[in-house]
Amino acid sequence: MRQFLLQLTGESGSGKSTLAMTLGRETRAVVIDKDIIKSRLLDGDELGLVGLPEDIAAPLHHALVFDLSRSFLDQGFSVIVDGAAFYPQVRTRGRAIAEAAGAAYLLIECFLPDLVTLQARIDAKSHLTSYPRVASLAGFERPGATPLTEPCLRIDTRRPLGTCLAEALDYIRNG
Repeated sequence: MRQFLLQLTGESGSGKSTLAMTLGRETRAVVIDKDIIKSRLLDGDELGLVGLPEDIAAPLHHALVFDLSRSFLDQGFSVIVDGAAFYPQVRTRGRAIAEAAGAAYLLIECFLPDLVTLQARIDAKSHLTSYPRVASLAGFERPGATPLTEPCLRIDTRRPLGTCLAEALDYIRNG
């Protein structure tokens, strides 16, 4: 399998993290969870680091995710970025990092157009600070966000994980 950088996008509760972790195990790719990084920046730490405000933590967590992605690609690993790539600059930067490393750039949108199921999934998560608490279908309506125009795979995550995984693996192998 060719080296790749895969960015996942979709609403909170749409199955990005579940799919990312499963794909990581199947492909031996490094999975970078943006919520772990962003939550640490917002929370601070047990050593006394004070948490940052959202307007600083948001761009900083993206920079850290991209620095880590570049480093892992340079080491020969494929990378899966578990984060909502609603913003065109996030997708553009991901593509540029992949191209600089000679890796394939892939984009998967996890799609679940059901607020009740999204909310149930959000409620079932162990919450990090960066997780939203209320389900939404407005991801691409956020200020600065734009709908996907790049080639991507759109996966309806109401279907069983095995079905979604098979579709994603086929996309990674042939996309």
